[in-house]
Amino acid sequence: MRLYFNKSTSHLDKITRRFDIIGLYFDKSAPDLDKITRLFDIIRQYFDKSTSHLDKIARLFDIIGLYFDKSAHDFDKITRLLDIIRLYFDKSTLHLDKITRRLDIIRLYFDKSTSHLDKITRRFDIIGLYFDKSAHDFDKIARLFDIICLYFDKSAHDFDKITRLFDIIRLYFDK
Repeated sequence: MRLYFNKSTSHLDKITRRFDIIGLYFDKSAPDLDKITRLFDIIRQYFDKSTSHLDKIARLFDIIGLYFDKSAHDFDKITRLLDIIRLYFDKSTLHLDKITRRLDIIRLYFDKSTSHLDKITRRFDIIGLYFDKSAHDFDKIARLFDIICLYFDKSAHDFDKITRLFDIIRLYFDK
């Protein structure tokens, strides 16, 4: 932790050390460790200034996709969310088209229950704030590790796990 808050330590070094710790923490299960490794790949891109925003987002969704690989249905939902984000950052798309497409995707995503509307609203608020540059690195990283904790919480619902990942994304690109 001391290294983590040392201003002279690079972001990547700080994160690497935290993931070393997390790796040990989840050493009970090889699959869990693989998940952490993949998350670490994402984090490496997270601080790579040369990586495009879309690539960073795509990487996060690759992780989520792997996490829910057991169920084609869940993976399908995530794919639709990725479609939304891709459209969101397509500069050639008109704003109205982006919104229309986003609503179509949301309708498909939660077609079963209107009660999820609030959850969707919150999730897309997060995506909207994804590019907020004013968020501090500490906040971004702290939130990220809150999510990772939930990611490996066997008692957490799948939806909660994904939602937490979006909480992280929100702070990362908070303009």
